[in-house]
Amino acid sequence: MKSMNVSGTAKWCKACGTWKDVKEFSKNKRALCGLQGYCKSCSKVRVVERRTKIKAEGGNPVKKGPKTCPKCGVDYERGEESFSKCSHNSDGLRSHCKSCHRAHYAKNTLRRAVHNANRRSRMHHNDDNRLDVDEVEAKFKEMGDTCVFCGTDQKVGLDHDIPFAQGGLNVLNNVQPCCHTCNSSKQDKTSDEYREKLKG
Repeated sequence: MKSMNVSGTAKWCKACGTWKDVKEFSKNKRALCGLQGYCKSCSKVRVVERRTKIKAEGGNPVKKGPKTCPKCGVDYERGEESFSKCSHNSDGLRSHCKSCHRAHYAKNTLRRAVHNANRRSRMHHNDDNRLDVDEVEAKFKEMGDTCVFCGTDQKVGLDHDIPFAQGGLNVLNNVQPCCHTCNSSKQDKTSDEYREKLKG
């Protein structure tokens, strides 16, 4: 039985045994047709079943031996504190070392924060100014990547010195690093107003 129809608009799902629109399948460069053998919904079910089975078996144990971080290229010994545990991976560890994983997470967190700030300024405040991720990252590095209010380096995101609610603009000189806790507490206050609140 062919996996796709003659027109190429439908594909046979091996799991549910039905013809489905090609849009229901994820891409796969290694397949001849360029699509996965299972539809998206069946693939999700299979992933959940596999993870449930691994969890029931206690997760994949940590394998001993050398392990190289693909990002920094440093060789580590498996089982050391250099890699976080991950029961879903075959060797029981994350693919990247802790330092590279933290850097990647921080970069993505900042990227999402910049994206959200650009979207909010455009949709809700008619502000066409757009922040650049690299410029914001460079500024935050100069400021030590720490919260401007409490000094922590944990869960540091983006905050506007003068918030949108008080007419602040979405420009580089109006953004600063701020942790999630302080950002939530600051709300629509300016930085000076929030510092006065902290003193009180």
